Amino acid sequence: MAEIVEGGYSKKTLPRDLSSGILSILKASEGLMTIQEIASSASVNRITAAKYLAILEARGMVKCRSIGRAKLYSMPKETKI
Repeated sequence: MAEIVEGGYSKKTLPRDLSSGILSILKASEGLMTIQEIASSASVNRITAAKYLAILEARGMVKCRSIGRAKLYSMPKETKI
């Protein structure tokens, strides 16, 4: 059974291709992106992108800023892919 960590996510690893793809998309944007923009760029559904972004945020690999109902994601300055 997978161990549960903060946020309710397991310690299972994310598929490298999708998580790396999301990180590459954010790095290339050099700005804030919505979940829908990231999902469209990664060719995945919005719910899938949101789950991966939440895990990446919990790991400190992306930053999230809420403006109204929108969540805007970006890369922290020190994150490397």
